[in-house]
Amino acid sequence: MILLRSPYILSVGEVADLSFCILRLTINSAATPQYTITKNAYQFLDSNGDEQGFCSFDIAELCRDYINNIYVDLAGSAGTQRVSISWTIQKWSIANPSVLLGTDTGSDIGINGYTEFSEGLNSEITTDQILLSGSKIYLPINVRTTIFTFESGSIVDNDVSSTATSVSVLGGKIIEVERIRECKYSHYKVTFINKYGVAQDLYFFMKRIDSTAVTNKNYKANVLNLLQATPSYSTTSHVNKTFNFVGQESFTMSTGFVDETYNPYLQELMLSESIWIKKSVGSNSPVVPCVLKTQSFIKKTSLNDNLVEYTLEFQPANQIVNNVR
Repeated sequence: MILLRSPYILSVGEVADLSFCILRLTINSAATPQYTITKNAYQFLDSNGDEQGFCSFDIAELCRDYINNIYVDLAGSAGTQRVSISWTIQKWSIANPSVLLGTDTGSDIGINGYTEFSEGLNSEITTDQILLSGSKIYLPINVRTTIFTFESGSIVDNDVSSTATSVSVLGGKIIEVERIRECKYSHYKVTFINKYGVAQDLYFFMKRIDSTAVTNKNYKANVLNLLQATPSYSTTSHVNKTFNFVGQESFTMSTGFVDETYNPYLQELMLSESIWIKKSVGSNSPVVPCVLKTQSFIKKTSLNDNLVEYTLEFQPANQIVNNVR
């Protein structure tokens, strides 16, 4: 499985007399390829003085165009946004451009995740794996969620019931579930696309503080009426007028006391392109698409900090005044 937020390069290397290559990239089993790309080969002489050529194509960004991450309620119906990918690369001769030297083919599935620098180029998920960066999650009382795994070439939904204190996946690997009962504050569910390209729930159990910021422009209006025998103006008219109001809400939320298993989750939250927040009390509470304003955090540990708690700032991914046209 290819993680498409990082480069994934198809290469044709050290082919004798290679002039150019033609990539045909098909996504989601389309009847015809969505992309046909012709690229001249890079020519060089090998140690024997023979002319060789190589060519490469980065397909990750092309495939990402066909993924649109949407909100999925992991306490209800789960699912992931992914694409099927297939490609052919034709290799053509430099001596005779009508001579086909050979064709490389391949296929895979792609998802809107990313790899890290330390994993190297073209790192992908090829073996069974839990699509979660920790071995423990926090949930409120009587709340369920979904954990995803990659098994036998497919993404599998693993239900975490509303009473579970652990869940077994991949034939025996245990994910611990700690239940939090918070009586004073309402808890909020943050759903985001993690580094593996699947949705993940992260709960904030403690205090939330809301704020509003407004900006506008202004000008001085002429309210004097000279088109009458006695010039005058209305004392209820605005001389200083304002326009182009932009109102933006924002809020901070606290995780409550957790342990260092939250650290990789928060790092992936900061790197996520898609975040939604829902007040977890009541199934009819609205889902709000948000962006994370907090740009950095110190990774706390129980050894260094005793009690681990994080406060992050979010803002809705829209303004207060509807300006969608």
